[in-house]
Amino acid sequence: MKIEDDKSNGRNSSCVDPETRRREFETRIRELGGVVGSVPGAEPHTEMINAFLERVLAAETAPHITHREWLRRRGWQFPAPERLRGPQATVELWRLIQALAAASVFIEHTDHLDDAGLYSRLWHDMLDVDEPDIPRTEADAWHWDFAEAGSDNETEWLTYYAADDEREEWAEIFPEASLPEHRPLPYERDRLLPKRK
Repeated sequence: MKIEDDKSNGRNSSCVDPETRRREFETRIRELGGVVGSVPGAEPHTEMINAFLERVLAAETAPHITHREWLRRRGWQFPAPERLRGPQATVELWRLIQALAAASVFIEHTDHLDDAGLYSRLWHDMLDVDEPDIPRTEADAWHWDFAEAGSDNETEWLTYYAADDEREEWAEIFPEASLPEHRPLPYERDRLLPKRK
């Protein structure tokens, strides 16, 4: 999605001074309630800043769409997990993983889930998350972590992914909570998952 073109204001954006364009982007972001800061110790090129600010504005002003609908627009549909039997779950899981990668959606920390369980979580939980309906480029990516520390998935992180020193630190910070027993990962899928380029 291209944000409002300056031609509608009687100006051609290619003729506008990049510094003026940057200030206009920053003003519009502030009007939307955003905060515009600077990168300490860095002096990026104005064109890079403008491209970034334009993407921010596009994301903030675009209508939202679910990942399921984004995929459906491109001809990808996926059966409900309850309809899959045996190896069908594995086939559909990898088809869904590849489709999500094409949509710039990447998953990680999945080795504690079997194929049917991961497919079910993706289908029921992730496909209906909505994001701004903007063109998805290599510069954009959404990440879905199935064992993120400090999230609802913290038990999985502590059980399967946290290093010994991380588990010890967690136990010191939360002495009243019980630390789950460490278990080895039952599957080896994460190393095969698509990554952002």
